[in-house]
Formats: sequence, structure tokens, C-alpha cells
Amino acid sequence: MNDKIPLVSISCITFNHENYIRDAIESFLMQKTTFLFEILIHDDASTDGTTAIIKEYELKFPDLIKPVYQTENQYSKGVKISQTYNWPRARGKYIALCEGDDYWTDPLKLQKQVDFLEENNEYGVVHGNAHFYNHSSQKWKFDANAGLSNIKDIADKRELFYRLVNADYKVRTATAFFRIELLDKREPNNMEFLMGDTPMWLDFSQMTMFKYMDEVFAVYRILPNSASRSTNDKKNFRFQLSMAEMRIYYSGKFNYPIDDKLQNRYNSALLNYLLYDSGFKPVYSMFNPNAFQKIRFKYKDVVFFQFFLKCIGKFILYAKILIQKANPL
Repeated sequence: MNDKIPLVSISCITFNHENYIRDAIESFLMQKTTFLFEILIHDDASTDGTTAIIKEYELKFPDLIKPVYQTENQYSKGVKISQTYNWPRARGKYIALCEGDDYWTDPLKLQKQVDFLEENNEYGVVHGNAHFYNHSSQKWKFDANAGLSNIKDIADKRELFYRLVNADYKVRTATAFFRIELLDKREPNNMEFLMGDTPMWLDFSQMTMFKYMDEVFAVYRILPNSASRSTNDKKNFRFQLSMAEMRIYYSGKFNYPIDDKLQNRYNSALLNYLLYDSGFKPVYSMFNPNAFQKIRFKYKDVVFFQFFLKCIGKFILYAKILIQKANPL
């Protein structure tokens, strides 16, 4: 048994990733470092061959790979997987994230990120670029961060916050690397969201500086019917609304004004979801709604009006699908 303390804890959560988990684990094992690291894998009661593959690697690398095998799915119970099962057992000074359906491409990824944070104490998060692979279309989008503001200098934590809120600056989870001490500094939220990572980046943005390395570190797989890309219209609109709620909540948490762009984004997300759940009680009222938004809200319970707007929504969605077929990512 190797009792030496690792410098880095790789946190990997997986569920039914039989076709992908091997790529993820191999990309961890290929890392060339001058320090020790550990691989923490949480298997959320997979029903395919994922568990068997993890056990295969656990037998080969028992001092390196530390799995947790669930017998009942915890995510479906509302459990926050990483916060509950992986991060508390991490022994490293740093945490590197990568889910079981993604994988790293740079064998020096960890070394580069450790070197930077060891030399720059004012920074707490370092991340990089990624390629996207769409499994439905079997097409790639290379350099996913092209067109974003990631490479631009950031003046202060306020600017970083607004860039994250407006999705002009993005942290690709599979490239993310941060100081574990930041987790203890997060203040608990009194509201739950359907996404896990963006709230953490918003919290971290007020604690520390972010370093973006303009290098490709990972491949992010876009899979059908994921939480953020459900084929169920109601679930998809609820996810969109949760993202808008999260941005509103964090603006209040850190006493930042809610700009016009975010107000309109929330109003649209709320009205879209109300088409599928007219009895939904929103946490926030609409912000300065325009005339059309007021009409949509007033007649949200009228069946014909709902049907008409749903048809328009499906037409817009179909148009987006056609555009995605031409440019799938």
C-alpha cells in the first residue's frame, strides 16, 4: 500500500459510460508528472459494463485508482456526487476534474497546471481549451473556446463574474484544475440548481484569480439526452430556466446589478417553461418585461395561446436543428 500523499486528486464521476470510461482512465494514466497523483472514480450504480472496466483498472493500479461503487443511483436521489463522495476523500492539494465520458489529450496537462499554481499563489483556478465531439452527428468542433473572451485580460473579480454570468468566459470542466482549499471557503447556497460546475466557478471568481491557458487539454463529448441537452422539451426548458435562476441568484449573492441581458434571458426562460407548466411558481418575478412578455404571461393559462407559442417554439427549434446539421457544434 502506497501511503505517500499525492499532490493532485483527479476527480472522475461516471454513470453508464461503458463506451467512454476507458478513454478517460487511459488519459489519466498517461500523465507525465514529477509528483504523485490519485484517481478518484465514483461509479453511480452503472447498469452497463462501466463498473467492470473500472474494476479492471483498479486491479492493475490499486495504489493509484480509488473507486467508489454505488449499488443505488445517488444522482437520481438529488445527491451532489462530487461534493459528497469524491472531494471529501481527496488527499491532494489540488483537484483536477474530468467526467467519465470525456478525456484528456495532453500528457503534460497536470504538470503545466501544477507548475503555474505553485508559482502563482494569487491564482486558484487554471483551465484550458477543449475540442467538442458530437456523437449524434459524429462531427468535431475544434478549439471550443474560439470566439470567447477567455484569452483577454481580466481587470478584477467583478469583470470575471460578469463574463462568467454572460457566458462570454467559460471554464470547460474537463480542463479545470483548482486549489482544494477553495472548497472550504464556499458559502452554502439556499437555492438548488440543475447544473453543478457553474455555481462553483461563480463562487471561486470572488475568492481568487483564474488563469486560462490557451492550449487544448481535453475532448468533451456531446451526448444525446444529457441534462443540458434533453430531447424532452419540458426538461430542456426547465434546465434553461435553472441556469437563468442561478445567474440571478449569484448576482444577488455578491451584490452585483442584474444587467438588461440577464433580465431578458430570465424572462424568456421563465415564459418558455410556463408553456409546459403553467402552475409553476417562479422564485423571481419577471424583470422589466416588455409588452409581448406581459401578454405571454397574462395568457399563459389559455390553451390555444399555449399551443400557438409551442408551435412557434418548435419551429425555432427545428430551424436551429437545421443550422446545427450544417454546423453541428
